[in-house]
Amino acid sequence: MSATIEALMKEKRVFEPPKALVDKSNVKRFMDQHRIKTVKQLYEKAKDQEWFWGEMAKDLHWYRKWKTVLSGKAPYFVWFDGGKTNIACNALDRHMKDGKADKVAYIWEGELGEVRKVTYREMYKEVNRIANGLRSLG
Repeated sequence: MSATIEALMKEKRVFEPPKALVDKSNVKRFMDQHRIKTVKQLYEKAKDQEWFWGEMAKDLHWYRKWKTVLSGKAPYFVWFDGGKTNIACNALDRHMKDGKADKVAYIWEGELGEVRKVTYREMYKEVNRIANGLRSLG
């Protein structure tokens, strides 16, 4: 048996998103903010991982800002050394505070075609219910 995996199908098509979606996207805002004109330029600039992830991290809430974005050597990298954040706060709480409580946080689609749209408010209630249950267990 071979130790490598070979791709048997090569997809060459490109499906461009609608311009209206692109114009409202976070990527477009990021590119405009940094005066980056094309996605190709963004890919090139993003090769500087410390710059790219440092910029991405600015959109998150930090209790304490990091000293360095990336340090160490593979496989022992240290990301955002000295920083302190809470991923649940960044995933949920900030959206509740920003007036997005009733916006859809995610859409779940089952194999049989069932669809459930969950708002940030609904998810916030469930996460807190589970957290309180775990807290009561110590």
